[in-house]
Amino acid sequence: MPNRGAIAAALSAAVGRRGSKLMLMAALAVSYLLLAKAGLALASIHPSATPVWPPTGLAIAALLLLGPEAAPAVFLGAWLANQTTTGDLASSLAIGLGNTLEAVVGALLTRRWAHGVHAFEKPGRVVRFALICLALATPASATIGAVSLRAAGLAELPQLPAIWVTWWLGDFAGALIVAPAIVLWAQADRLMRPPREEALVYLAAAAIGLIAFSPLFEQTALRGALAFLAVLPLLWAALRCGPKATATTALIVAGFAVWGTNAGGGPFARDRPDDSFLLLLMFIASFCLPGLVLAANVAVHRLVLAEKDMLLREVHHRVKNNLQVIASMVHLKSRQTLPDSRPHFDSLAERVYALGRIYDQVHNSDNLAEIDMGQALREIADSVCTERIQVEASAPELRMGVDTAIPLALIALELAANAGKHAFPDRSGTVRMELRRLNGRRVELSIVDDGVGFDPDEVPPTSSGLQIVRALVRQIEGDLETRAGSGTEHRIVFPG
Repeated sequence: MPNRGAIAAALSAAVGRRGSKLMLMAALAVSYLLLAKAGLALASIHPSATPVWPPTGLAIAALLLLGPEAAPAVFLGAWLANQTTTGDLASSLAIGLGNTLEAVVGALLTRRWAHGVHAFEKPGRVVRFALICLALATPASATIGAVSLRAAGLAELPQLPAIWVTWWLGDFAGALIVAPAIVLWAQADRLMRPPREEALVYLAAAAIGLIAFSPLFEQTALRGALAFLAVLPLLWAALRCGPKATATTALIVAGFAVWGTNAGGGPFARDRPDDSFLLLLMFIASFCLPGLVLAANVAVHRLVLAEKDMLLREVHHRVKNNLQVIASMVHLKSRQTLPDSRPHFDSLAERVYALGRIYDQVHNSDNLAEIDMGQALREIADSVCTERIQVEASAPELRMGVDTAIPLALIALELAANAGKHAFPDRSGTVRMELRRLNGRRVELSIVDDGVGFDPDEVPPTSSGLQIVRALVRQIEGDLETRAGSGTEHRIVFPG
């Protein structure tokens, strides 16, 4: 037998969800109505045609976020706004249908061609969203609205072109400044900066908007030039804070610009209101769209860099582990071979360890293409140094490309390690490594010890250490010079 308590709980939850959805739709309709009334307050050439129509952005954002079920709420809000403006039922219903069709077309095509709610995450998607609104969605509303006004006798035939253009551009401006902000605030911003920085951006945008656009100050030539400063918080938001903050900054600045222009002030004020609002619309389009594209582009690059960093960390972990395994296997093999062969295995293990240390430095460097050779030589000195043998490294902060730095580090390790093994058979001593830049584009690495010295001509040509050093010197296109006496000096001069 069914559990009555469970059935009652399920029914209660369903009723609660239904009630929440109805409240959400009611809030959408009321919000549309309020924004519509605010937009209609800007009307100049006709009470129903306004140069900025924010409800378009709200409606498109609602249908993107909530789906087609939000369309009735959009229609209700649009119908009420026009019914209370014209008082004509037929034209109000037609305009309401046109506004709803505009939102449905905009949201549907944005889902299909611009990835829906993710339309503002990549530059190409932002441009496609703008083109959808400009060429496909808003013309439908403008056409239905202008024709319905003429059919109801609320507009004269000569007025229709101006009404249509104003309606079209006003709806486009509303879509461009309102929809991105709503959608991005509803989405989690993966690359957002700390809220404190966002707040500073918004304060800067509000301050510039108040000074440059508001009607509270007398309009002068100097104040008109301040309008160009509006790009600064937009760039700040795009480069530092992400698409959400950029869309919000554009909305704040556009709000101040609309306020000032409607009040007859600001840099866009002209003798004819139509001319003023045309300049305003051009400003909104040229201000908002590039900002959104730039923010999306920066966000994409940040995401790519984050993914590459994660991949590099994984590669670094695996390469480091493999080098450690190789060095351990070589070291283990040296214990299992003949005593005469052990030095060769130990030398090979040291080279593998050296590669691991250099690889660590490359990975930990801010610039993966270059290595600080001064730091690399100091690490080599620490690794070769023993209780009897003191190894010193003297080098400025000299950065080199990886193709030169890695062979050079291996040369330094090979020569310093050989000096430590052979130059001081029965006493302590010092090995000094010095790296310095010569005149022009040449660099010199010198490795000097105060040991017993040797005759370079008596070193067998088949010596593995000497062969490795000479091969590495050729690799960096350098010259090797060795002097022996009371100690040994190796000088490698190479392009750098």
